[in-house]
Amino acid sequence: MPGVSRFPSFARAVVLGVLLGAAACGNDTPTTPTTGTSTAAAVEIYTGTLQPRALGFYSFQATGTGTASITLGSLTNAATGRPLDAVLQIGVGTPVGEGCSVTNATTTPPGLAAQLNHPVVIGTYCVQLLDPGNLATASNFAVRIQRP
Repeated sequence: MPGVSRFPSFARAVVLGVLLGAAACGNDTPTTPTTGTSTAAAVEIYTGTLQPRALGFYSFQATGTGTASITLGSLTNAATGRPLDAVLQIGVGTPVGEGCSVTNATTTPPGLAAQLNHPVVIGTYCVQLLDPGNLATASNFAVRIQRP
């Protein structure tokens, strides 16, 4: 029927999904706790402004053993807010003094999928963002760090 909203059907599907999910939560099977590592992933967002030919870095803590996934998620012109698809270098490593000793890096434009994956154990790491000469003006960025 023209002009009729499909929302009620969608709402019924959502309510049914919530009810089925709640019914599954009643499982009383005991689990064996693990020690030493955390399997839950945490997400941190590193944002800032990068000048042409400059670099910046951000330190993060891995609280378990696994893989840190790094994503250059957005890059925009700081003055206009317009999206940029300039290629930047993202790297991961360990902090040294007031810098980052990069051990794994890639050059990439912004995207939605992780561009860099790096194995980590419990400890302190850093993400470095570097403009190799592709930015013409100051640019705002957002880097997503998913880590154990």
